Amino acid sequence: MAIFHLDVKTISRSQGRSAVGAAAYRAGERLLDERLGVEYDYSNKKGVVYSEIMAPLNAPEWVKDRKRLWNEVEATEKRKDSQLAREVLIALPKELSQDERVDLIREYCDKQFVSKGMIADINIHEDNPENPHAHILLTMREVNAKGFGLKNRDWNKRENVFEQRRFWQDVANAHLHLAGHTTRIDCRSLQERGIDLEPGLHLGQAPHHAMSRGEGDDFGKYVDHIEIIRANGERLIKDPSSAIEKLTQQQAVFNDYDIAKLANQYSADLNQYQDVLSAIKSSKQIVTLGENEYGKTVYSTIKMITLEHEMINQAYELDAKRAHQVDLKAANQALSGKSLSESQRQAFSHVINAGDLKIVSGLAGTGKSYLMGAVKEAFEGSGCKVSGICLSGIAAQGLQEGAGIPSMTVDSRLLQWEQVREGLTKQDILVIDEAGMLGTQKLERILRYANDTGAKVILVHDTEQLGAIEAGAPSRALAERFGQASLTDVMRQHSPEMRKATYEFATGNTTKALERYKAMGAIHSHAVDEKVAERLMLEAWAADRLEGKSQLMLAYTNESVKSLNEQAREVRIAAGEIERGESFTVAKGERHFAIGDKVYFLKNDKTLGVKNGSLGTIESIGKHQFNIKLESKDNKCVNFDIRSYQNLDHGYAATIHKAQGVTVDKTYVLASKHFDRHLTYVACTRHRESLALFAHHKDFKNEEVLYKTLSRERSKSMAVDFAQARWIEPRNMREASLNKLKISEQQLARERLEIKQLNKQFPDRVFSFARAFEQVKGIVQGMVNLSDNRKMLSVGKKNQTKLVAMSHDFENHLGKQVSIHLDKEGKIFNCFVNGQEKTRMVSFDKAATSLDCPSQHIGQRSFDDSQERG
Repeated sequence: MAIFHLDVKTISRSQGRSAVGAAAYRAGERLLDERLGVEYDYSNKKGVVYSEIMAPLNAPEWVKDRKRLWNEVEATEKRKDSQLAREVLIALPKELSQDERVDLIREYCDKQFVSKGMIADINIHEDNPENPHAHILLTMREVNAKGFGLKNRDWNKRENVFEQRRFWQDVANAHLHLAGHTTRIDCRSLQERGIDLEPGLHLGQAPHHAMSRGEGDDFGKYVDHIEIIRANGERLIKDPSSAIEKLTQQQAVFNDYDIAKLANQYSADLNQYQDVLSAIKSSKQIVTLGENEYGKTVYSTIKMITLEHEMINQAYELDAKRAHQVDLKAANQALSGKSLSESQRQAFSHVINAGDLKIVSGLAGTGKSYLMGAVKEAFEGSGCKVSGICLSGIAAQGLQEGAGIPSMTVDSRLLQWEQVREGLTKQDILVIDEAGMLGTQKLERILRYANDTGAKVILVHDTEQLGAIEAGAPSRALAERFGQASLTDVMRQHSPEMRKATYEFATGNTTKALERYKAMGAIHSHAVDEKVAERLMLEAWAADRLEGKSQLMLAYTNESVKSLNEQAREVRIAAGEIERGESFTVAKGERHFAIGDKVYFLKNDKTLGVKNGSLGTIESIGKHQFNIKLESKDNKCVNFDIRSYQNLDHGYAATIHKAQGVTVDKTYVLASKHFDRHLTYVACTRHRESLALFAHHKDFKNEEVLYKTLSRERSKSMAVDFAQARWIEPRNMREASLNKLKISEQQLARERLEIKQLNKQFPDRVFSFARAFEQVKGIVQGMVNLSDNRKMLSVGKKNQTKLVAMSHDFENHLGKQVSIHLDKEGKIFNCFVNGQEKTRMVSFDKAATSLDCPSQHIGQRSFDDSQERG
């Protein structure tokens, strides 16, 4: 699995090292060090799969010559102890393909080093398939057209290393996500993550070879590594909490295989493995949830169950509020001139009614954006402000263009809130589009903030599309608890048969949908291998391209996408539709671009007004200047220098992950053994007019295997789904005992809101509700009228105040000491005042005040007064 390793070292003459020699070894080349007159020959070195020198725009062309570059570095440095270069050694994710690793390391170097003025000599080594890694040699002096200038001391600051580590984590995780992997890396130390383990040593090829020989310094490094593993295993045997924390960083529910894999990672031998495994499985922190749908035992942790309940509690409180209802005039005005389907009208009515949590589920192509445009007008007509957030930038752009709702990414909005900028208010309506892609932790933070500020939240999701990157499937869990308005009238596909197939894909009947498309002649599964399937798909694309319809080829891997893009260009070049064009260096390597080329933007850029996933057509190309017409609502053109914005690629084909949210006339899908039913659903519902799916015998020996693979279930689980179904405690840590009384979650939410309101008005006191069979002692402070008009007796002791279901008159006993016993319904059945049982009580309402009163006094006496009296 992917690991985090980033090490920064300095190459210095004081160590007896040569920058030329270091570059020769890392690139696997023969280079002459002109200063020393020594030739370094590593041309027989194996495993160097990629080499490139990246330089700032103002650097002279000769810096791309490795021999001249590092000899110039040697010649510029005069001191015998000069620092010649810095080296960054990075472990690359094994999950990514070779091309994907190249894309990843180029983006990292461009943003982290080259953009700051450094020259980066990049070499990727894969001499050990289990340890792909990159060596990055960095220059230490400023460079301009004339050559090297002064050393930049800021580049050597220690804090830069922390930034480099954090950025590597973020960019690597982004690439893992785009490639469809759920694995993530974490730059924090084990200690920072609360994991009390010692990090292992990063072993290259030499220690592994030395281990087989049993000798040498590298053998000692291997022995040290094993001893670290053994020491970590002993720690886990004594206290397995660190391993359990690591288990739940990316998944809410795990199984025996997950536990065994982790135990193996921290065990030096078989005996220790058995002990570590036993310690983890017997930990009190682990909760056995039962069996999943495949009959496998699954587990979670008390911490994860509690986190999920925190998120659900926020949702219950939002749902309990009866605010933000659109008035009839604004609703009718919003609907005027709009043609909504029956399910859209029902969803519209659901969303604009009172309540601060509303959920809309819509199948692909049911007009979610069109609906939300009407919702926006209705709320704005009632004096509210509507804004949107989405996980990705292109989705935010889609919501803004499709519904007219100003939108930004979730991470950007969370950062604004953390920095106390542009927060929410009671007048805000927050639309969360593609909410199914959010994990539990982020959604909990959003709901908590909206709940605290009094805003309304509208979740818009499609639970069948690609799921959350982080642990959990929270939008689905909320929809199951609070209900949702469902958009089922598929409008994207023109054909009734295709609309039926979309509904079947969305409801898990993948095989039935594929058979429906087979009857329409859309399934092509006779190719012998992937290359033949690619060619057949390209021929279908080429035959349709002259119709003037929008088209998109979809594949699972970046390699397939690159191959399809190159072949598509060759078709257009041969037909005389475009020129071969000029070669340009972009984020993914060398690409030829010409006027008329269809292109994809791969990075958000506010200045240009483009998003990661925006499509466009090249209108003109200068020396380095590109003018591209976007496929957007306003068809605007963007102009930029390709040297400053290099995140561009051909747009004839794309990965399925990048195509989520895209709509075109014709779609061509290359099936892969990596598909599941969610990927199949996304890929097979992007089209309006036609779909063609291509498979091959190497991955699918027959159609039965094809349908079974494309129908696989890989939905993420929520720990709370299992825990609540089996009444596994805690349903809520703070209220675990209350749930034994079967108090509904809705009632608990309403009571929490009442308590929050009281705490806000009287911050010097801590309020809570008295429960069945409880004995309450304290000073009678008065009576509170709750928002639902229930009358509660207020009894205080020090700064603690209990609210008791009021059914008697305590007018004559304000400020007196009482002892109250409650019955099974939480009502008073016995009360002692100053040691005397009080049996006769008269109804009393005069002192009751509403929680809405900002200057509330309870029992005609402020809390400060009653506290003094007590």
